[in-house]
Formats: sequence, C-alpha cells, structure tokens
Amino acid sequence: MASAIGAQLVDMDKLQLHPTGFIDPKDPGNATKFLGPEALRGSGGVLINTCGNRFVNELDLRSVVSEAIIDQQDVYPGANGAKFAFCVLNEAAVKLFGPAALGFYKDNQGLVSKVADLDELANHIHATAITSATYSNKSDTPSQATIKEQLTETLSAYEKVASSGKGALCPTTKK
Repeated sequence: MASAIGAQLVDMDKLQLHPTGFIDPKDPGNATKFLGPEALRGSGGVLINTCGNRFVNELDLRSVVSEAIIDQQDVYPGANGAKFAFCVLNEAAVKLFGPAALGFYKDNQGLVSKVADLDELANHIHATAITSATYSNKSDTPSQATIKEQLTETLSAYEKVASSGKGALCPTTKK
C-alpha cells in the first residue's frame, strides 16, 4: 500500500507479524486490536480451533504461529473476515502469567472469559463457531459434544506431555 503511493520501503524483511491480538467481542469489527502478549502462550496458553483441537506449537516462531492460525480458516463472527483461535489457560498458566495482568484483559477490557469446566468451554467454543463464517453450511459446525470430546483429547495429550518433563513430544505438534 505504501509503495503504491511512492513511499520508499526500508528493511521490510525485518517486519514481524504478531500472532495473538484480542478481538473485542463487544466490537469485533473494530480494526484496532489489543495485543495478546506472547506471555499468554509462554505461560502455558494453548491455542485451540473451533473444533476443539490444538494445532500448533504455541512457542514456535511468530510467523509459524500466525500462519497456523490463518490456516485453520476459523473466522470470528462480525470481525470482517478476521481469522482467530481460542487461547486456553488453566489455573497454573494463569498463575504463571499473573492474575492481575490477566485481570486487566478480563475485567478492565472484557477480552477474556473465564469458564468453570470443559462443558462450559465447549459451549463457549460451539456458540462462537455456530455464529462464525467458518462453516458456510451450519450443519457442518461441530456439535458441543464433539467439541468437548476433542477438547478432552487435546488437553489430556497436552497435559500428559507437559507433566512428563523435558524431551517429550506433543503428539499433535510433534514438538
């Protein structure tokens, strides 16, 4: 866009895309996003798609994580085609990230939801998926029960690897 109006471009190979920005559920079409700090993923946040699957090593390069989110083709409802994933944190990840820091995003900005259990998480994901543009044929949208099954499998596999110590490979991401 800048070069089209004659601007000189410098060091464009150094430009980085940040993979995690919050979509405001109260104003999803707003082009301005809050940065979702890498510490969310670094603290143990797991990226989940609308089917309930983990699909990327969250600690990989920004470009790899960004591309993986886009490749999921999950489109947030009302966000002008913005691709998205859910970043799921358990209590240990919240503690590591910092409850006060997370409170800023949750309580002050309304960008984070807390759920009590897998049923509630599956319901939240299903409610978003059913209203998104991801599934042009709404009958293709995974059911809440299917999402819960996938979440259980995904998070159990992640927990098994995370609790086994260094050297274990995640069966999903192979990292």
